Amino acid sequence: MPAKHINDRQFRRYMSSRKEGETQATSAAQAGFSERTARRIDESPIVPSQARASPRQYRTRRDPFEEVWHQDLLPLLRQVPGIQATTLLEELQRLHPGQFPDHLLRSLQRRVAHWRATEVSIGFGNLGSPAFSMHTDGG
Repeated sequence: MPAKHINDRQFRRYMSSRKEGETQATSAAQAGFSERTARRIDESPIVPSQARASPRQYRTRRDPFEEVWHQDLLPLLRQVPGIQATTLLEELQRLHPGQFPDHLLRSLQRRVAHWRATEVSIGFGNLGSPAFSMHTDGG
């Protein structure tokens, strides 16, 4: 039976009760969770809001565009900066028939968006320049 996650208030109540000398079972009951959860807290007393897992920093699958990114896609992106990922995928499908199915569009959109974000942060060294502000001030 899956249980609900404990919150910081329950954690603080449990820890306070333990500091007052209450047993593990009594403190857990007062805080509103099981003895098993109490054992887990005693092993690693980290406040639940601080214990949330951080997003992974590794890939779970091989990048389908790894082989063609530098030779086919980057030159197109640099020549036509506003090109859409749909157009890039169509071009890949023309150059490499059967290798890039339509369901890879969202992956390519993410890859292009990430590339554009890093290119903008690298490419525009002085964001306070008059040339940049003319294009962003709405006027």
